[in-house]
Amino acid sequence: MEEICAVEVCHVFMRLPRRTPYYDGAASELAFVHAQLYGDRRNIKAMESALAIVRLWLHRGSCPQAIEATAVLLQCVCLDATHAPELAVRTSYAMALTRFVNSVVDSFQTGMYAQSIGAIAERIGLPLWLVQVRHSATHEELPSLDVAREACEAALAWLDEHYWQPTVHPHTEAPAPDDTEARQAASLQAAQLLYAYRHHMQALQRDVSLAQLQHPPHEKAMHEVVAWVEAEHARRLALPTQGDTAARLNRQWHQEEETPVLDASTQLSLASVLLLLATELCVPGALLPATKQRQAITPEWLAVWAPLLLHIQRTYPLFLPLLADTLTHVDEVHAQAACAWLTHLATLDTPPVPSDAPRWPQDASLEACAAHEHVAAPVPVWRLIVQYALERPDAAWHDYAATLAAERDPDLARRIDELRTVWATRGLSSESVNECVAVMEARVPALVSVPPPRLEASSMPSDVPESPAAPPGWHLAPTPYLPTPIGCLAGARPPLLLE
Repeated sequence: MEEICAVEVCHVFMRLPRRTPYYDGAASELAFVHAQLYGDRRNIKAMESALAIVRLWLHRGSCPQAIEATAVLLQCVCLDATHAPELAVRTSYAMALTRFVNSVVDSFQTGMYAQSIGAIAERIGLPLWLVQVRHSATHEELPSLDVAREACEAALAWLDEHYWQPTVHPHTEAPAPDDTEARQAASLQAAQLLYAYRHHMQALQRDVSLAQLQHPPHEKAMHEVVAWVEAEHARRLALPTQGDTAARLNRQWHQEEETPVLDASTQLSLASVLLLLATELCVPGALLPATKQRQAITPEWLAVWAPLLLHIQRTYPLFLPLLADTLTHVDEVHAQAACAWLTHLATLDTPPVPSDAPRWPQDASLEACAAHEHVAAPVPVWRLIVQYALERPDAAWHDYAATLAAERDPDLARRIDELRTVWATRGLSSESVNECVAVMEARVPALVSVPPPRLEASSMPSDVPESPAAPPGWHLAPTPYLPTPIGCLAGARPPLLLE
């Protein structure tokens, strides 16, 4: 059973790199194409150059649908500028706008039941009158030339705001003010649910007959905590964010979403909710003692909270890594109680967890952590606890990590002792970092002036007489030789950004 759960956890948090038809998207090619497409409309040569690159991307495959939609709309603009027949121009505009609306809406069709186009457009900020133009072009008369031109400009502006700008110029956004109030309310609700759970568990310890009820209060309280996580996760997913919109528009036309694997925004949103719950659990009065005088964790107190922690972990495999990371950052007063809880978490019978679980401050946005990739193999919880404890600057946490590792892996404990020895030696150095850097920079000229060793091909005696017609034989490659895979240019790539 544990092996099956470990495979499921690894499948959920490991993703293959996303394929793109361009190199170094935000740094070179994608930024160049964006500047040419959204530059001066009178520069037809620059626009045609960018459209040619997009056509090359389409032939390569895996081209994001937003790029193709932008190119199709701008091709209609170019066709309109050539004074083509009005009916042909109107038909081209109608087809491009229809494909634009359909592709955007299909990117947000999630769940078992299909949603209406208008509802999705209102949720993601797509102008509703573009949906009406799409409906008219599909089921009624073609839109007039003036309406088609205005709709094309609105669609290009929407793509620039929701796809091109977040992709070419990624930035971190703070939560909206109304979302801040909602998060504060969610934090208060989580604290109330945890207080209710603690009250029911303490009542169960005084009267064990409560467990024989048809619906025990403590089990109901546990389910309410999980329901709160699901509700808060759904609320955050419903918020319109540029990062989520750009990520969905990065998919190809008609590309099916992989249902077993959550996308980055969904994973990070769930992790942020679990981090909020872990933070509320580490408030004094929950897992940690409320008074400074009593820092010991009694078996009765462990019995109160252990069922809830195990239930949440079985529902959300990412919970224990986030809770362990939060416990290692408590203040010095509650460090003893935090170590007791970490020792208890290390003994829980749970499947392995991802060793590179996301870790960030509670107020960080999803865009700031979207680049985090989950590619490491799952490890036991106690290995993560040792890692988090070693990352703390306090020597007391290092002692705890060494003790925890010695009980489970003597080889790891030996390596931790060697690491601590290196840290102690490094701390005895009186030289500052700037002094060390200055010494290293002074050694650079001497190292550069030393000529590299020259390898001479050994001459082997041969009985065959030399002949002008004989092949030259093997020889050493010249100095500027660069190993290159077959079919590639010498470590380079074809220049596509031609002006």
